[in-house]
Amino acid sequence: MKNKLDFTIKTTNQIKGIALLLMFASHLFSFPEWLVSGNEFISIPFRNNTVAYFVGKFGGVCVGIFMFLTGYGMYFSYQKGNCIVISIKKAIKFILKYWILLFTFFLPVQILLGRTYFNPHKWHQELFGIYTSIVGFAWYVRFYMLAILSLPLLKRIIGKKLWSSLTLTVIPFQTIYILLWKLSTHIMFHNAEAVTLEYFKYISIVLVGYCFAKFDIYKYIDKFICTHKINGIFISVSGLSLIFIARLKWYENAKIFMPNADIVFVPILVFCIIKLLNNFPFKLILQLLEIIGQHSMNLWFLQSIFFFETNKLQCIIYLPKLPLLILIWNIAILLPISKLYNLIYKKIHII
Repeated sequence: MKNKLDFTIKTTNQIKGIALLLMFASHLFSFPEWLVSGNEFISIPFRNNTVAYFVGKFGGVCVGIFMFLTGYGMYFSYQKGNCIVISIKKAIKFILKYWILLFTFFLPVQILLGRTYFNPHKWHQELFGIYTSIVGFAWYVRFYMLAILSLPLLKRIIGKKLWSSLTLTVIPFQTIYILLWKLSTHIMFHNAEAVTLEYFKYISIVLVGYCFAKFDIYKYIDKFICTHKINGIFISVSGLSLIFIARLKWYENAKIFMPNADIVFVPILVFCIIKLLNNFPFKLILQLLEIIGQHSMNLWFLQSIFFFETNKLQCIIYLPKLPLLILIWNIAILLPISKLYNLIYKKIHII
């Protein structure tokens, strides 16, 4: 068993691969209202639902994982130069990739499938994921752009002391989120109130990721485990199991205006995943996870082609009927498309 924690770019991509699989499971199995009649799947019954449904419900943690890794990675990016310039460059590359997908993939496919009307008053919002009638899962575009461009300013609240920094990255933003929710009167998915709420709900996870990188918190946790000769694998498996149960319970019972519990769940989850990945014996699976992670953002957007305005294609992805096979089939269909687009990005130097 490896004792030293190995949190490299390769490991980061493997975690992104796991997060992407959790996201696919969430979209595929935990939103029955998204399914077109006839596209049902077969899963083991459990507590008035199915095992696949509960795995999908837990899969919603994927968003927090991506946000945490964004904050974690940005700390190291900022060590290489001017943080404002770095943020602007990252935002431009991100939005250009999204626009290429929007105009060369999603738009042509929807026209081919018979869509004839696109709201002309919403095009400027489509470009930044504020309105998402063309790319259904593009809401993350608006959050990422706001988060990455505001991070050079927000990182100033992270000082030299760990606990005061964590407090300042969580309490004020979650308090504003709860107050805004209670004061809001007209929240819709695409309006300004919703986008503002979304920002304050999730930005803490990005900032906590930044804190974990700056203070090298994982190194100290790992050192404690090694010093006290605690079995890291046991701790990780136990941690994953507890977070799985706790997160399902929290979001089953909590009301929507309560704090974002993933601020606590995600850092623990990421640590447990790193320990398990560092000791995972099957190299081929690790390589596959790394490849999926490298394509995670493309795959996130591409999967929406099977839902909402283009759900005529949905029957294709549910052909295998069994959840695990459906998940693998999704990846098998979309990964080649993502690889093609990454080649395009490289050709025009935005990757």
